[in-house]
Amino acid sequence: MRIYRTPSSIMLAGKAWEIRAKLKVYAKEFETVQQWIQAGDYENTKIIPFPTTKQSPF
Repeated sequence: MRIYRTPSSIMLAGKAWEIRAKLKVYAKEFETVQQWIQAGDYENTKIIPFPTTKQSPF
């Protein structure tokens, strides 16, 4: 599973059960998605910044 973030959004990519489980974890810490985005403490997590330019997967 991957979590991509931009300054104004978060995108979760993975299997449905993985995303549901991750959302349950974050729901215990944040009441809204807006609070999750504004928290901004992503340096110590596995959240990947969303690429601003297209990159080849190869």
